[in-house]
Formats: sequence, C-alpha cells, structure tokens
Amino acid sequence: MKISKGLIIILIFIVLVIGLGIAYKNSKIMPENIVSIYLVKLIDKEKTEVVSVTRKVPHGNEPINIAISELLKGPTLEEKKNGYFTEIPDKTILLGIRETQDRIIVNLSEDFGINGGSSSMTTRLKQFNYTVLDVIKDKPVYLELGGKPAEYIGGEGVEVSQPLKKAN
Repeated sequence: MKISKGLIIILIFIVLVIGLGIAYKNSKIMPENIVSIYLVKLIDKEKTEVVSVTRKVPHGNEPINIAISELLKGPTLEEKKNGYFTEIPDKTILLGIRETQDRIIVNLSEDFGINGGSSSMTTRLKQFNYTVLDVIKDKPVYLELGGKPAEYIGGEGVEVSQPLKKAN
C-alpha cells in the first residue's frame, strides 16, 4: 500500500496543530486572578498616600488568603521603582483565618503591631483594613495579633477599632 507525499504532509500538519493546541492549553493550567492590595505611595518628598495596586495571582486559595499574602509580601521591585512601599513589618506573617456564622477573624503575628510610631501604625492599619475589606464585604472582620484580639498597636497605643473599618 502506497501513501502519497501529500497525505503524509497533511497528517504531519494535523499532528503539529493538535500538539501546539495541547501545549498552549497546558501553558495556562493555572488561570490568573486579579487581586487588589493597598500600599503606600510616595507623592512628594513629604506626602504619602495609601493606594490600591493590582496583582495577577494564580487561582487556588480563598481570595482573602491571596490578598493578605500578597499584602504581606510588600511591594514588588517594579512597585518600589514607582515609589510604593509598605509600613507593614516584613516579619509579619498570617497565622490563620477563622470564619464563624457572623464574623471573620484574621490572626497575624505580633510583629504587625511593633516597631513604629503612631503614623506608621495608622498607615499599616489602613493598608490592612482596606485590603481585607475590599475582599470581604458580607461579614464583619476582626483582627487578632498572636491569637489575641487586637485592641491597640504600637508603643503609642494606636486603637484598633473592631470590627475593622475603612476609616481606621
């Protein structure tokens, strides 16, 4: 049985197209999510502002976990070049998130509430509150530090209003 060159070329072409299609599909195994976090932007030499930045992240965890994890990573190199920074200490870690029927409790390490004056504490609370409250809209959110309800943070005792509000 003799197979023509034209038929062989067509079969090779079909195999290549199918192979490229499979390779393209597999390159997008983890589609991306867009998450907003709040960083501090240097506006001029003496003025800063808490502003939203977006990040592309893979699907996977709950949106609240993703948002807090991205916030705690701090600004990317590109964001730093563009004048963004964070007041949240880099040693701060997410210890857990608990959800009950009527609330969500976010537990951060105690590092969140140390090393900074009242301005730094107020700014880091804004960063955290704005980020979390952009994701969670249907239940009140409470903050714990080291497993205990956060009432005040910092040496000057900046009050943490519970449940969290964007006005903090």
